[in-house]
Amino acid sequence: MFYRLSLFAMTTERLHYLLERYLSRSLNPAEEKEFYLLVDSGLHDDALKTMLGNEWYSLQTDARLSEEKAEQLFQSILQQRPAVQLSLWQRSVALRRFAAAASIISFIVLSVFFFTNNKSEKQSTASAVITSTNNDIPPGQSGAILKMADGSTLVLDSVQDGVLTQQGDAVAIKQGGQLNYAQQANNANGNAYNSVETPRGRQFKLTLEDGTQVWLNASSSIRFPVAFTGTERKVEITGEVYFEVAKNKVKPFIVQTGTTKVEVLGTHFNINAYDDEAAVKTTLVEGSVRISKGNSNGILKPGQQAQASGANTLQIRNDADIEEVLSWKNGRFAFVNADLETIMRQISKWYDVDVQYAGVVPKRTFTADLSRNTNLSELLKVLELNNIHFLVQGRKLTVMP
Repeated sequence: MFYRLSLFAMTTERLHYLLERYLSRSLNPAEEKEFYLLVDSGLHDDALKTMLGNEWYSLQTDARLSEEKAEQLFQSILQQRPAVQLSLWQRSVALRRFAAAASIISFIVLSVFFFTNNKSEKQSTASAVITSTNNDIPPGQSGAILKMADGSTLVLDSVQDGVLTQQGDAVAIKQGGQLNYAQQANNANGNAYNSVETPRGRQFKLTLEDGTQVWLNASSSIRFPVAFTGTERKVEITGEVYFEVAKNKVKPFIVQTGTTKVEVLGTHFNINAYDDEAAVKTTLVEGSVRISKGNSNGILKPGQQAQASGANTLQIRNDADIEEVLSWKNGRFAFVNADLETIMRQISKWYDVDVQYAGVVPKRTFTADLSRNTNLSELLKVLELNNIHFLVQGRKLTVMP
């Protein structure tokens, strides 16, 4: 028994040594093989969780991943180690262990995305961010601007709950930080249009008169009739919007964004139509939608994504990452092999900052899952762990590779 305990202690000490070497990217081929064999064995999970938890919590950063996201990140680690090849069964077993422990999942994020060469460097870069952000920038929040048919506007962040406006027989009611439209009679004025816009640093949820629920990401808008009285339910959007459409088989729901049109009867889907993105992306969560772009059209199934770009270009992907697409709605930043410019576009919209680059933009990709409910400096700390540096001056954020 004493021999077995001593051997276990020696193995744990060795694992800690190898983990430190892994995080500093200094494992030699023999050590790399030894490290992964210890991890894959499953015999040292408790000790490993303790070690990794200490590393993670020292960053004071929030991360929460599903098993699906864990698999993507775990595969990234496996791909980094040509010296050790696992069978699919072994990888599946290891994945279940990693997904079961939040601290181990955190380690996956850190190892693929964040860790720099050593702990002292990690601490110094984090300090640099704090120094440059004396007036820290908080995360975005719920809020929007309502523009009514007569041209008058209301800032929804500041108005109290209750009836905000009555247009014809349709009323707009703010309740619990959301805006709800209701039709009080069948002769509501369907020609009266309202719009809701979210500036940078805001997102908002509203319910249309037919019961359709709408979530607006930052820098987005929707224009809609206060009541759907015709043969169709048509709205126009910009930016990024998620819909849960109320079912109505005789009155299709149509979303227009530029020259791209999406037609549904009742379904859940997300549209990303930001002007600074290369394509309009429509991602289907459930149900079915028909999408058209010029002379091109197609029907989406759940899990598919249509990408519309150019004059008549429409492509359909079968491997849409639903969790990544909906991360903004669920209070997360989710990046899967995202380049730095993609990440900074999201940061600009959510934190209401103007991003500029000093020098050449680093050609790197990043994978991570982070909370959107954190101050800008905390998010930048994490990025700086990968040797990307920033200067924050008021609402201007400069990327300094």
